[in-house]
Amino acid sequence: MKQSDADVILREDLAMIASDRQVSRALKSLIDDKRLAKLSYGIYVRLQYSARLQRSYLPKGFIALAREALTRLGIAWEISAAEKAYNAGITQQVPANPATKLLTRFRRKLSYNNREMRFE
Repeated sequence: MKQSDADVILREDLAMIASDRQVSRALKSLIDDKRLAKLSYGIYVRLQYSARLQRSYLPKGFIALAREALTRLGIAWEISAAEKAYNAGITQQVPANPATKLLTRFRRKLSYNNREMRFE
């Protein structure tokens, strides 16, 4: 996993390395060591450690990593109407927790530390 540049790691990426049980144990130990976080079933993200804050954090932010996970899974999506309006300069209201508009079916929940991805 150190050789991979991706921040989002899918379980299927690791299937060829070892048996399912060994992969599960390795992923659980990385989660316990706070090097990985689980977003959903089979979707993990890399964490970075901040010596200043003395805790791990998501390097790109939750929404960016959740959208990257959707892309890795092959789910078509686009930004929400509120984000489009802000980017076009129509409004000055910054969407704090913007929804993501899904163009294909996706029924999982993506969450991290009490934050859940919202879908349109």
